[in-house]
Amino acid sequence: MNNAAIMKLPKLNFRLLVLCLFSCFFYTSFGENPVLSGNLVNLSSSVNAGALDDIKPEMVVEGNTVHVVWIEYKYGSEQWLYYRRSVNNGKTWESPKQLLKMTRWDRTSEPAPRILAVDGTTVHVAIDDFANNQSWISYIRSSDHGATFGTPQELVPFSGVY
Repeated sequence: MNNAAIMKLPKLNFRLLVLCLFSCFFYTSFGENPVLSGNLVNLSSSVNAGALDDIKPEMVVEGNTVHVVWIEYKYGSEQWLYYRRSVNNGKTWESPKQLLKMTRWDRTSEPAPRILAVDGTTVHVAIDDFANNQSWISYIRSSDHGATFGTPQELVPFSGVY
C-alpha cells in the first residue's frame, strides 16, 4: 500500500465510527412507546372480594362484542365460572354473570381446553369437572349474544378420566 491509501484508511474508520454512534444515539433517543388504549379494566374486581385467583380466562371477539369467561378459584373450596361482555369493543362492560358454581372442580394445574365459542347470536360455554375419579361436562348456552343464559346442563357423566 502507498502512503496516500494508508492515510485514507483511518479517516474512513473514523467516519464510519461517527456514523454508527450518531445512528445509535439518534434512534434510541427518539424512540417512543406505542400509544395504548385507555380501556384497561380489571373485569373480575367486582366479584373477587375474597382475593381469589382468576384462572383460565378466555376471550372471543365477534363484531363489536367482546365475550370473556374466567374461573374464580379458591383452593379446597367452591369454584365459580363467570361471564362478562362488552358490546362496544371493550369501552364499557356489563356486570359479570355467574354461570356455574362448581364444587368438585380440581383441575387448575392442567392445560385448559377452549370453553367459549360464539356462533352468530349464540354463545356456547362448556367446561369439564373432575373429582374423585368422576368426570362431568357442563354446557351453558345463550341465544341472545350473551345477554342471558339458560340453565347449565350436565352432559356425559362417566367414571374415569377422559
